[in-house]
Amino acid sequence: MCVDVRPTSASVLAAACQSCVLIWTIEPTSLATRPSASCAQVLSTPGHSPVISVAWCPLDGILVSASPTDSAIMVDCWHVCLL
Repeated sequence: MCVDVRPTSASVLAAACQSCVLIWTIEPTSLATRPSASCAQVLSTPGHSPVISVAWCPLDGILVSASPTDSAIMVDCWHVCLL
């Protein structure tokens, strides 16, 4: 599993999963709070699985993901907007 924290926000975490990318917004100062699956934003697209790698662009909110079965690297479709 690959996990990356958004560089411009220490409270946003992206995780590569079998069939998608999960995005969590967590409270970084809370040791008791654990992100649950029901609080995750799910990003997926047909043919882009398993997702084996995720990485945030250090300058903005763009997230990159990669899959060994997909010849494309997903970039622009993962422009993550956080509320």
